[in-house]
Amino acid sequence: MFVSSPVKIRSIAIRFDGSDRWHKAVSVTDLAELLLSRRWPRSSDDAMWRTALVACLASQRSEAKAGKARKAFIKAALRAALIVKADTRVH
Repeated sequence: MFVSSPVKIRSIAIRFDGSDRWHKAVSVTDLAELLLSRRWPRSSDDAMWRTALVACLASQRSEAKAGKARKAFIKAALRAALIVKADTRVH
């Protein structure tokens, strides 16, 4: 768990393979926790997963970078063949 205040994002929900449960993220902290979950399917050469994790960690204190972290997370989730529901409304 991270100690800084959560930087909010537009919500994202993912479903891990073999599960009917949706896991919702509303902050970059949530994104990082999902990326680090044991359920996340990753290989040692998964550059998109690493890019997403670095983006999430870098945006822990910057709302300006949160959008980049969200986009990187979505790319990594799609690469991992996860089902993604993303709130795409413009705020």
